[in-house]
Amino acid sequence: MTRQGVALALLGLGLLALGRILGLVELYIVGAAALGACVLAVLMVWLRKIDLDVNRHLQPPRVAAGTASRVDLEVRNLSRRTSPVLRMRDEISGTRGADLLLAPLPPGGQTHAAYRLPTTRRGLVDIGPLSFEYSDPLGLARARVHSPLQSQLTVLPPVIALPPIPRSITDNPMSGAEQRASWSRSNGDFYALRDYVIGDDLRRVHWASTARHDELMVRQDELPWQGRLTVLIDNRRQGLDHDSLDLATSYAASVLSASRLRSDLVRLVTSSGLDSGFVTGNAPWDAVMEHLAVINGSAHGSLRTAVETIRQHEAGGAAVIISGMLSQEELGIVQGLATRFKAVIPVQIHPSAADAAFDDITLDVTNDLSAGAVTVTRSKPFAEQWTRTVSAMSASRS
Repeated sequence: MTRQGVALALLGLGLLALGRILGLVELYIVGAAALGACVLAVLMVWLRKIDLDVNRHLQPPRVAAGTASRVDLEVRNLSRRTSPVLRMRDEISGTRGADLLLAPLPPGGQTHAAYRLPTTRRGLVDIGPLSFEYSDPLGLARARVHSPLQSQLTVLPPVIALPPIPRSITDNPMSGAEQRASWSRSNGDFYALRDYVIGDDLRRVHWASTARHDELMVRQDELPWQGRLTVLIDNRRQGLDHDSLDLATSYAASVLSASRLRSDLVRLVTSSGLDSGFVTGNAPWDAVMEHLAVINGSAHGSLRTAVETIRQHEAGGAAVIISGMLSQEELGIVQGLATRFKAVIPVQIHPSAADAAFDDITLDVTNDLSAGAVTVTRSKPFAEQWTRTVSAMSASRS
């Protein structure tokens, strides 16, 4: 029963009682008519069965924060009767959901509906379950049909176009020799044979081995040494609140993307224990971006432990540590990585960068530790600070 139906039923009962007290037949008739309308409405809704086929499509299913994404719904009437006016509600996490009205559909008819999804912040947006509601012509009773159809939208942190950290002489862990990074994928030295994978260049098929093994074998040339970048996000709650962590994940995605576009090996580490390892292909990179979309502040974890982890398992390459404002001791721990990495760039996010309620700060460049870090404030945005730092590194190495 709807609110109108309950109100009418109570009115009918009241009129019946009043009719008995006053002995008026007219009140009996009106009260009985009101109750009869309620009973008829319930029967109409209860006996009315709908059979729908619903498909939901996300366009696209993964987007960067601030980029438009929408849901396309296709509804088909599988019943032999025309469907009633349907009120469709799709649950969306973090919002009141989508509420749409669908016109009656003839047997076999179909209709399309669409609505936009919230993409202002990174994270996962759960969509569904879906429900359809219909009522009698007077709106006295209603029924609801649920569909278990559920989907999920991944909102990735936005990526800022940045220059990559300049290349440097790095230790090649495969040979132990120091050599300048080479980026050509051709004319590599022969290394081994491997099974053919869809997408491999057919010119690299080794036909003699293919005939011997009765399956396609491909020459695997030794890959030239690649640059390496490790990005550590200090996601302890005492350092980064939710808004600042959104900025931190965006900065990390931007720095990693800049190096990946140059074919570097990239690695994501967090102080809460996440370690992606060095990734190269599209699928592992997508996994890194999805990790950045769902990273939350951690009540546990240790910056010192995370720094020791990357110190023990890596040498050479570059390291970028993104955190809130660090103490002198913590900043010293971070910059101690210079003994293992060719370049270390601490990135500190001041609360004013994400919250206008905080006063902006003036950087203390007289302090050697603070001067060695990129400190992001409201008046000193990250892209500007990063570009200046990378340009200075390039100039010092040229």
